[in-house]
Amino acid sequence: MPEGKIFHTELKQLLSYTAIKLQSDGINLLLALISREIPSLIRPVAVYGSECWVFTENIKQKLLVFERKILRGIFGPTQKANGEWRLKTNEELEKAINNKNIVRYIKYKRLSWLGHVERMTNERMAKTIYKWKTYATRLKGRPRVRWEDDVRNDLRKMG
Repeated sequence: MPEGKIFHTELKQLLSYTAIKLQSDGINLLLALISREIPSLIRPVAVYGSECWVFTENIKQKLLVFERKILRGIFGPTQKANGEWRLKTNEELEKAINNKNIVRYIKYKRLSWLGHVERMTNERMAKTIYKWKTYATRLKGRPRVRWEDDVRNDLRKMG
């Protein structure tokens, strides 16, 4: 048998073995790959510039709904014992992504940005704006949450 045919035959056997192994490992391998790739594919687009956002409950809920909608499309429905199909619950989706949801990701990025700004020299524009205090009075009524207050609350909740 010519050398090229031997290589071709061995490659074919290896590929068929790999395909059988993947089928036997089944969905678990695919889901593991997908759950690991979610942060690197979807999140950067959805949270671009989020280090500077002030988080309201409304924004948090909209982001979580968006993420769950994407995850339900990726992970698909679950089949019950009686053969009926149902959507995955929020808890099942959280477990699938190891409780690393988009809100936690944004909070991490904001804390990272705070540390970056704190380490900057005082001449940098971002640091100047961060340290700047207005002399105007705030409007009547409930004060709006500022970015700095929001990040301090995140730090306080962390411990």
